[in-house]
Amino acid sequence: MAASNMDSTKPDFIEEEIDLSAYWDVIRGRIWHILGLASIVTLLAVILVSAMPPIYKSTAVLLLEPEQAKTASMEDLFNVGKRDEAYFNTQKAVISSAPVLGKVIEALNLDQDTELLPFLEVKQGFFDFLKSDDQDEMSADQVHQILLNNFRENMTVQNVKKTNLIEISFESTSATKAADIVNALSTAYIQDSIDVRKDLTQQATAWMRERMASIKKQLSLSESKLQRFIEQEKLVSLDDSVDSLVSQELAEQTKQVMAAQIKLAELSLRYGAKHPKIIAVKNELRQAKHAMQRGKENVRELGRKSVKLKELQHEVKSTRELYETFLNRVKTTDESSTLKAAVARVIDSAIVPLEPVKPKKKMIVLLTFFATIMLGILLVFLLHALDSTIRTADQVEEKLGVVLLGLLPFIQFKSKNLSREDMLAEMTDGSHHMFTESIRTIRTGIMLSSIDNPHKVILVTSSVPGEGKSTVAANLAIVMGKMEKVLLIDADLRRPTVAKNFSDITKDNGLSELVSGSVSLEDCISTSSTFNIDIMHAGIIPPNPLELLASKKFKEILTTLESKYDRIIIDSAPVQIVSDSLVMSKYAKGVVFVVKADATSDKVIKHAIKKLKQVDAPLIGVILNQFDTHKAHRHNPYGYGSYYDQYGYTEEKN
Repeated sequence: MAASNMDSTKPDFIEEEIDLSAYWDVIRGRIWHILGLASIVTLLAVILVSAMPPIYKSTAVLLLEPEQAKTASMEDLFNVGKRDEAYFNTQKAVISSAPVLGKVIEALNLDQDTELLPFLEVKQGFFDFLKSDDQDEMSADQVHQILLNNFRENMTVQNVKKTNLIEISFESTSATKAADIVNALSTAYIQDSIDVRKDLTQQATAWMRERMASIKKQLSLSESKLQRFIEQEKLVSLDDSVDSLVSQELAEQTKQVMAAQIKLAELSLRYGAKHPKIIAVKNELRQAKHAMQRGKENVRELGRKSVKLKELQHEVKSTRELYETFLNRVKTTDESSTLKAAVARVIDSAIVPLEPVKPKKKMIVLLTFFATIMLGILLVFLLHALDSTIRTADQVEEKLGVVLLGLLPFIQFKSKNLSREDMLAEMTDGSHHMFTESIRTIRTGIMLSSIDNPHKVILVTSSVPGEGKSTVAANLAIVMGKMEKVLLIDADLRRPTVAKNFSDITKDNGLSELVSGSVSLEDCISTSSTFNIDIMHAGIIPPNPLELLASKKFKEILTTLESKYDRIIIDSAPVQIVSDSLVMSKYAKGVVFVVKADATSDKVIKHAIKKLKQVDAPLIGVILNQFDTHKAHRHNPYGYGSYYDQYGYTEEKN
């Protein structure tokens, strides 16, 4: 309890310190488990990776040569990057299109390739169950679509940033096939662009020829109409000289009218209206006006004819220009159709790769190994966190708050056919130095725990069955019997085991018969000549063990035995199962609590110790039984696991 109080007074910052060495001890204690797990998983990874087929990747580099517009708008200038990205994406789609891939499939007979059509590899026979009924019913179009999908999954098309270069790659289990497919795909893409341009040119040429024939017919009609108009109107000249002549005649006639009017005005001043000169001038004026009127009508008629003539001439001229334009374009298109201009050209052809790109077998194996190591470490910490058992001496005082009397190491007997008595003899005769020294250390600790008032009656118990309390009680009795007169009592009246450990028990009666009063004390005590101790076995298992052990008779028997023996060791039932030990603890001078290392939950142990403390049991301390020293040494080579090595008490140094 003192240790517990001292721990409670520690400052908070000490409790919050991270002990890295403790984490390292946890890892070191399970290092071989971690390495074993990593080795097994890595071996499986090696087997799986070895079964993986190598994948080869071949790449070709193409230079895209898009046609540039002769003039660029302001929008085009500010969206050059977007326009290029759209063009590259378009070309990627063209490369992955069904027509282009179809040409490659046809050229290389990939419709029979088992890599692209895996179900073709399943043959009749034992593997018939692998075939799906749908495969037999698939049409040619469905098979072709599956082939195209698998083709696209294995190919990669990407453009090199900030360049007009584009990379075409293909992955396959065959290095030669990967290179052949990429080269065939590059050729098919370039040829497809040529064919598309050629088809477009031919379509344009056909349309222009058809249109040119229509324009030529229209030109002929226009020319015929112009000729008929000239002939119908009896036009002798198509230039502006006729208009000039007519205009001159009209001007002359106008002058004549004006001259006649002037002359009439002059004669009217001298002659009368009936004077012959006046009459002659008036006739002249009348004739001049009449001639001028005819001239005006001629000018009007000539203007109408001129407009009609110019209209017909313009129609003929525009039709002829349109016809000549189409004629020149057709000739240009015919000449350009002979030039096979492609949108791309191959910069680097695909070559047969020498090394596969995947799987990265070494990397996979290494990553698997290190990942398993990390997983193993996590599992170790998880198991450590979930493990609530008592594994070390430090945990006895830290978790239970009880003094540790000592450690009893786990013993591996040389022979598996030993009797229980032979095992006890081997434990205490020095054959196992570590165990012998441990039980002697515990004996000394018990004796020194109360020198003035020795613990004459020692009760040995545990929390649950199977923790080795009976063996510990027998060993304590044996080692104490070498110095004192000792009596070993089997008070576990429910599952007695003491009688099984000793072969020279001569008395048939035991504790149950003694407490019930049917026999005397001498009829219940046997002497072991092998170990020089007295033994009282449990006797017949009674129906009411607790009533017998809680009786005054049992107390009187203990009082009588105390006067005859230096030390009485009582093997009692587990505390957590029944209350027998709690009742007997009132008669005992000391209680030894046995805990099996790395077995029982600390909650169960704490609950059992709490019960003992509630009845004021004189708890001397805890014995950590079946302690694995080798395992403890792996966890902490400088702890209790190596205590005996440091002082020379090892099996090897026997």
